[in-house]
Amino acid sequence: MKKKNIFIATVWCLLASQTVIAESDGEQVFLKRKPGYWIADIENSAMPGTKVQYKECSNEESDKKLLNQSLGNDGATTCDVNSKKSGSGYLSEMSCTGEAAGQTFKMSATFDAQGDFEKAFTINGSMTMEGLPLPPIKMVMKYKYQGECPAGMEVGDLITEGLPGGPKKINILK
Repeated sequence: MKKKNIFIATVWCLLASQTVIAESDGEQVFLKRKPGYWIADIENSAMPGTKVQYKECSNEESDKKLLNQSLGNDGATTCDVNSKKSGSGYLSEMSCTGEAAGQTFKMSATFDAQGDFEKAFTINGSMTMEGLPLPPIKMVMKYKYQGECPAGMEVGDLITEGLPGGPKKINILK
């Protein structure tokens, strides 16, 4: 399996998991978590033995922007999401079609987010993709709230560590 395809699938898994949403009065809205600094430790079957970590300085605005990007509001991808309350969290099913790195794909995913969205929560997910030579992917993301954003990070900053190419820092809001 090519590293490029593994990287694409891993990024889609991570972004898609952020789209866990709740339904309020028949309208779907993004699941709200406490603003501030979050760290997520990620296990992904597409990259066994690889330790991936997300470090995020977030607020409602940056979470909504990430949701829009994940749901394909970029013109290249279209997604349908259905969510419902489940235990202490939410269960979301997602289906997307689009293009990534010049390849057309169709993705189906399920994400189950459970926990206290003010302190710590876990997202268990599974995803299949057609159009990319990838096996089904399972992942676990364990989020822990760290407090205020640290010096050197601003709202919207997202640092990924453990993916091919080394650590990457982007700002969702820019």
